[in-house]
Amino acid sequence: MTNPAAVLGRSLKSLLTSQPWLKPAFKTVNNLRCRTWDVVHGVDTCGEIPLVDLDFQSAHKSPGLEYQSHHPSITRAAIGGLPIQYENYTFIDIGCGKGRVLLVASEFPFRRILGVEFAPTLADTARRNLQSYRGRRARCSTIEVITADATEYELAPEPQVLYFFSPFQPTVLDQIVKNIEASYQRQPRDLLILFSGTIPMREYGFGSRPQYERLERGRYVDVYRHRSAGEVKMGPVAPTSTEGAISTQSNANCLILHDCPSPAQEAAKLTYKVLHRFPPPDLEATWRAGLTQVEFPAFYDAPEYFLDPFRLGTDPFAILVFDEQRVVGVLTGAHWDEGVICGTGTRPQICFSRSVNPVAVGDVMARALLSEAGSAKLVSVYTWNYTPLEAFERYGFRARELEGAVVLDLTQGLDTLFKRFEDNRRRNIRFAMKRGVEVYQASSREDMLAYYEILARWRQTSRKRIVYPEIPLDLLEHRYRLRENIRLFLARYAGKAIAGSTVRFLPGGLLESANNASLDEFLHLKPNDLLLWKVMEWACSEGFLRYSLGAAHPFLKRYGGTVVPIRRYRLDRTWLRRHDLREVVVDFGRESLRQMPRPVEKSVRRFLGKT
Repeated sequence: MTNPAAVLGRSLKSLLTSQPWLKPAFKTVNNLRCRTWDVVHGVDTCGEIPLVDLDFQSAHKSPGLEYQSHHPSITRAAIGGLPIQYENYTFIDIGCGKGRVLLVASEFPFRRILGVEFAPTLADTARRNLQSYRGRRARCSTIEVITADATEYELAPEPQVLYFFSPFQPTVLDQIVKNIEASYQRQPRDLLILFSGTIPMREYGFGSRPQYERLERGRYVDVYRHRSAGEVKMGPVAPTSTEGAISTQSNANCLILHDCPSPAQEAAKLTYKVLHRFPPPDLEATWRAGLTQVEFPAFYDAPEYFLDPFRLGTDPFAILVFDEQRVVGVLTGAHWDEGVICGTGTRPQICFSRSVNPVAVGDVMARALLSEAGSAKLVSVYTWNYTPLEAFERYGFRARELEGAVVLDLTQGLDTLFKRFEDNRRRNIRFAMKRGVEVYQASSREDMLAYYEILARWRQTSRKRIVYPEIPLDLLEHRYRLRENIRLFLARYAGKAIAGSTVRFLPGGLLESANNASLDEFLHLKPNDLLLWKVMEWACSEGFLRYSLGAAHPFLKRYGGTVVPIRRYRLDRTWLRRHDLREVVVDFGRESLRQMPRPVEKSVRRFLGKT
């Protein structure tokens, strides 16, 4: 059960640690925690020691990074989350330093634990720590420290967990990964990687290599697993979770034996252009050509973004990222009140080419967006969870995962999709058809006027609170002239339009639900269920592969799709970061409410008007 105080503590810590002027104080506190842990356990694992200060000779001494260590709780959480039977695996810390990770790993029942360290002074310290450690939870006693160069160390042919804490420069890391691959090819086996470090280093180390599947991206540590021979492939890799099953992006140009440029090097080769109106023909053609390399481009990723009168905000813009003459990334947005907004919690407006490193493109996008935002107090960007924007975090953006939207995989076919509906959804569709409800595509001004009347009456409903502003008739007419990207479907009963649903799309890309409205007095005929089903039939006939229902409320979840989370990256530059602070307080309140006895929770919700 989640502790509300812990939620508040984590949120406040995240808020405070992002303040540059507080970083020296937090570093002092962390050093004190580290030394306290050492004293309690009778060891010496703290400190940051540059390898050049140690008296030993090695060809790789110069490229080596300084020795440093995580707090044990971070390492413990990373190891404890592994999906394995520990007794069957050997744990190896590559570049073990003073051995702190080995001590934490001993709390788990690994078959054996090894540390590989090429600096003799550090290896000797690690051995002394193994002898003096006063840990009470040790479950593995077979622990050994080996003094050896990691580029020459040969792995035994057994299931292993390999731990890295950014211990090497890229050239050395490449050689180590080459040795790992050679060992795996000699004896295929289950091989997991725990890699801690900056996001670019994690991507360079294993994230960009197609032989490795990323199981988890944590704040401090990534978890990877070596793919079997049949799984290794180039290009996008499907996520392992049932949530977020649209796609993932990877750097498909990197092979396991390679000299792959870092994201920073790649970003240096990229350029960008910011548009504030529909592009001229030559640039429009380049933009559209770039979208053909995106897996599921959406309507708001395309030049049509400038034509939609329903887009949020004012002063719309589009950021195009170029690799030479190719568009490899797009981000659209607009200025909104005191800030800038790029997408919503149910609709991202960002995409990347399949052939690029999203970390490098994201870095260019972040710089371009900050330039466009100027002195804006609040800058928000939304992305599907399978395309995280780690580069934005380096510029002060804070990530928050939102519920997202229900997405249907239309490649399953209509029969399979229908079977995945909940029973009452199928009954409602059959009931509506039996009662004579018909669905058709709007094709005339009369159809559009009928939907306008439905919208006007829907806004007055007492069933729920409608927050959408009233839509002027001329804007509605303008939108439905975009027949190549917008379609309106109407449900009709006894000759009268009783409900309507709008979808937007880029041909060959992602189909998205835009809005839906219905008349209260006809809801008993279940027109909305039939509307959604008929849109799905049309979408399959048109060759669409994915259909985002535009939200994730209970009505939509009953259609058997996957809830794909959306991540919001937000830069709050208001005084005391009042937007972030408000979220901290609200999260704390919600978690506290959930911890209350059910009757008390209901009473509080009723008092707050949240029932």
